[in-house]
Amino acid sequence: MAAAIELLETLEDLADKELKTFKWYLQQADFLKDLLSIPKSQLENADRPDTVDWKPTMTSVQRIDLLHLFSSKLLFFLTSQLSQG
Repeated sequence: MAAAIELLETLEDLADKELKTFKWYLQQADFLKDLLSIPKSQLENADRPDTVDWKPTMTSVQRIDLLHLFSSKLLFFLTSQLSQG
């Protein structure tokens, strides 16, 4: 649960354009490695909490792995954005 809260807090700090870019990454199978990518239709109108809560049928281990992957990729994305600006 702590990883989900941390991810939600991070997503709340994103501008709408940055959130849109992050959601795009979630739809890319190569980005998610062994985990299923999220269909565009499920993210199209998803707000920040919906993005964190996606795929509740996953096992808890898969969900934790996914949240950690998101957090590390988001951190990379944010730091690369900061270095460009």
